[in-house]
Amino acid sequence: MPAKRRPAAKRPAPASSPEYPEWRALAGAALERLGEVKASTVAERHWKRLFIRGLSPDEAAERAAPYGYMPRPAALREKKGRWR
Repeated sequence: MPAKRRPAAKRPAPASSPEYPEWRALAGAALERLGEVKASTVAERHWKRLFIRGLSPDEAAERAAPYGYMPRPAALREKKGRWR
């Protein structure tokens, strides 16, 4: 007997949310206004994660500030064969 499933609830579309490039520019400008770190020091993966969460550019700038102080990961060394 097949399982009965509820129809998925439709989420309302966000009201006039900017696209990612525009949102990223607004969030970077807000971070620069805070004066703590430069927007270019925050890794792109952090900006994307904050955008996906649906934060406003100002909220994202406040949450992204600590990521500007984190060191970048070391570059992967080229190895032949398996990783050890």
